Amino acid sequence: PPKRLYLAAPYSEKDRVSALAVALRAAGIPVVSTWHDIPEPADIDEAELRRIAERNHRELRRADAAVFLIQRGFPRETYAELGAALEQGKECLVFFDAAEHWTQRAISVYRERVTAVAAPLEWHDTTTELAWLADRIEAWYGAL
Repeated sequence: PPKRLYLAAPYSEKDRVSALAVALRAAGIPVVSTWHDIPEPADIDEAELRRIAERNHRELRRADAAVFLIQRGFPRETYAELGAALEQGKECLVFFDAAEHWTQRAISVYRERVTAVAAPLEWHDTTTELAWLADRIEAWYGAL
């Protein structure tokens, strides 16, 4: 059976990740994360944040592998998900800002389960960026 994929990124990247999930699903990759497809609740209190995080972590546990887009935004919860994925022994693909060398150093100790890719921050347009990301994810996914 095809490996199930979880997509993680800062919430500010929701629309971009939603479009990426559509492209990956169209390529036959089962994306199990749903946070990027669910409308934002009108009121987010601590209890709602906890429910969202718990749902995300349940979906991550169901995945066989995970992709992390941490090259922009404020990826605090995304780092928590990366730690959980590594603890669960999942293969991970991490896109990071090339200027943030500490990110590559921090995840390099998990080299056997992590593929790290420096991602450009500035793109001419979103379509080009999504195609670039999808191509790299599909190649990595195909090698799992």
